[in-house]
Amino acid sequence: MSDKKTARLILEDGTQFEGYSFGAETSVSGEVVFNTAMTGYPESLTDPSYSGQILVSTYPLIGNYGVPQFTEQDGLLRFFESDRIHIRALVVSDYSFEHSHWNASESLGQWLKDNGVPGIWGVDTRRITKIIRERGVMLGKLVIEGSPEPAEFVDPNKENLAALVSTKQVETYGNGKYRIVLVDCGCKYNIVRCLTKRNATVIRVPWDYDFTQIDYDGVMLSNGPGDPAVRGDDRQHPQGDRAGQADLRHLSGQPIVVDRGRSDDLQAQVRSSEPQPAGADGGHGPGRHHVPEPRLRRRYDDARRGLGALLREPQRRDERRHPAPDEAVFLRTVPPRGFGRSGRYRIPV
Repeated sequence: MSDKKTARLILEDGTQFEGYSFGAETSVSGEVVFNTAMTGYPESLTDPSYSGQILVSTYPLIGNYGVPQFTEQDGLLRFFESDRIHIRALVVSDYSFEHSHWNASESLGQWLKDNGVPGIWGVDTRRITKIIRERGVMLGKLVIEGSPEPAEFVDPNKENLAALVSTKQVETYGNGKYRIVLVDCGCKYNIVRCLTKRNATVIRVPWDYDFTQIDYDGVMLSNGPGDPAVRGDDRQHPQGDRAGQADLRHLSGQPIVVDRGRSDDLQAQVRSSEPQPAGADGGHGPGRHHVPEPRLRRRYDDARRGLGALLREPQRRDERRHPAPDEAVFLRTVPPRGFGRSGRYRIPV
């Protein structure tokens, strides 16, 4: 490996980490976040919620099972969460140059290279994670040897990321009894899969689409990247509501649910009801969380990504970070018939 190139991760507070390059040999800038999942990097890298972000994997060994085959099932890539990589760069402790899996089609490094995404390995991801947890989310640069360093730290949250990752046309999946409009602000394929498995016809529409003329039984706001305030400032919803702020009160009597996958659309819902949401705490992109619902004495296995806390009276640290579903997720608690239990519309993702 005498031909390996050096790489540096530079945080906006001046902290630097030196390692080696894999993937595309290009320098980038973005928001640095971390993910604690032990497996599933193909799904994480193709999750639109990570658009514009430099993803740090806390699990030390990445790449040992390569990249799955790009096979389709029911019109969706079976082993991925979208049709392309959305992260800006990948940071790992130890990259496996040899991969082995019955379903592997290529190496992780080759996949990143083909998609123009750089990576760095050989850095202390534990220390990076502790810095982000203690000091909060920050911007960063990944500088590859031989590639010019970006002049500035780029903040992806200043862009309308929902418009970048959302579908450009109306798409329909399944042929179930219930017609669900899925407002795509950067949704994962697994949302569509879970809905179609529950006897639903999913009508996936662009983030700013006027779906009020469609015949439907319910509406779901997907997860997605970025700041919903940016979307609201950019364009107006055809019905007069600001796009991206999820003020759907004109849909009287229709069940509405906000996906738990990412904080932006929860924040959008909160913005429409006066309190202002705080940003995600610590840049954490977990695999799963357990969140309480004290009123029903339940806990949910929640696959959210970096859910922001509501600005309210502080409670215990874990409750503030992982609020109960009925406090932080649902716009309405009336489900369409045949969905959910105990007055809850629940989609496990």
